[in-house]
Amino acid sequence: MALLGDGLHNAADALTAVPLLIAFALARRPATKRYTYGYGQAEDLGGLFVIAMIALSCRIGSAALVADGLHARTDGFTSLAVLVGAGGVALGWRDADPIVGLVITVAILGVLCSAVRQVGARLLDAVDPVLVERAAAAETSVPGVTGVRELRVRWVGHTLRAEVDATVDPELTVGEAHEVAHHVERHLLHDGARLAAATVHTSPAGAHR
Repeated sequence: MALLGDGLHNAADALTAVPLLIAFALARRPATKRYTYGYGQAEDLGGLFVIAMIALSCRIGSAALVADGLHARTDGFTSLAVLVGAGGVALGWRDADPIVGLVITVAILGVLCSAVRQVGARLLDAVDPVLVERAAAAETSVPGVTGVRELRVRWVGHTLRAEVDATVDPELTVGEAHEVAHHVERHLLHDGARLAAATVHTSPAGAHR
């Protein structure tokens, strides 16, 4: 039973590679007038498909289909569990096989919960707060920037994009404020981890929205 579950798991693993390859191909397509941020979130939809396959595998008693890097760890665990179950049966413990199957099912449920949290957070544009703090520090390090009015960061595929509203001295000319905005953009792209693009707006300090 445990060996069958592991075999089904490996077969489903191979099947999930197909939509993921399609998602990766879509993510490489350039932005258009309709999809101005490109197709990077196709990978997130691929993640939802993997989650659906994990849930299906729990219902049929298979081992886990794990999204991204999580599946490699679960692969090793389930294969080891199969060996433990087979060894138990060989030693005369007939219940070893179904018990190992239950252990694998519990492991699948744990991986499913983790995958749901990760993919769900990505779909809601969640990012690591450390990355946001790093981007804010890069912005405020630019001469002429007096503060950060707004900073938004989101994932698009494998890279990050930022939208920034930086406050500057209200006495600056339009050209000077424009130059400060370019400096902020360069600092963000240089210092921000995995940051591929940034849209920077400057506002005079003390101005109301």
